[in-house]
Amino acid sequence: YPELPVPAGWREKVKGAIRSREAGLAAGRLRGLAGLLLGCVPPLRSAALLDVLRLDLAVRGRVLDLGCGRGEVLSRLAGLGWDALGIEPNRRAAGIASAKGLKVINARFEDVELAPDSFDAVILNHVLEHLADPVGALRACRGWLRKGGRLAVLTPNPGSLGHKLFAGSWQPLDPPRHYFLFSSGALSLAAEKAGFSVRSVTVHSGDAAVVFRNSAALCLRREQERVPGLRLAANCFMAVSRGLSGLGLGEELLLSAEKR
Repeated sequence: YPELPVPAGWREKVKGAIRSREAGLAAGRLRGLAGLLLGCVPPLRSAALLDVLRLDLAVRGRVLDLGCGRGEVLSRLAGLGWDALGIEPNRRAAGIASAKGLKVINARFEDVELAPDSFDAVILNHVLEHLADPVGALRACRGWLRKGGRLAVLTPNPGSLGHKLFAGSWQPLDPPRHYFLFSSGALSLAAEKAGFSVRSVTVHSGDAAVVFRNSAALCLRREQERVPGLRLAANCFMAVSRGLSGLGLGEELLLSAEKR
């Protein structure tokens, strides 16, 4: 996600204050004022909310994170008062998430039985591209959602500047782990076929600096540490990616949809 020009620990505190304000959580006077003021800065607010896939934080209902990994997003949502559940097939990642005190089921989502109409939101954070039947997966998500419940999907953008620059060395292609990459139109169509009403598909810079470093190393067939000036070039690429996201050239797509 877009990096703020402050140390990592403070960066998360800044974004956390903004998210707490958005969620309507009680906070100390200083933290509450900081959240109010920082939330008025569009890039800061955008970065903070993208970290939770732009869910309406004030809902604070039940959320399912399909493919929750080590629980980064799940932990943020649980800390904001959501009743958060994750599904993660990788045993090691699921164990790390569980060790944080999070509720995680270590299984493939196809093997999990959950009550229908029981969640207010379902999120897939860089998961849909890994699935052999993405429409089938979205249909399963729809079944778990209550009417009016929200679906949020974050996935690589094949129309990005990085893909145009690195072509076959663009790291998010990631064969054979990625089955599909979606244009904004294809992502909308998949959600609609699964029975959702699409609210928006937006483009974001995402981890553009990381994508640049990984892609450059693949292109040059060298370890990142052995590429002079790579970190500086990656930071410049991040700035350019932010500026061009409005033209559809950012590294990630974020779909927001609603159960009809």
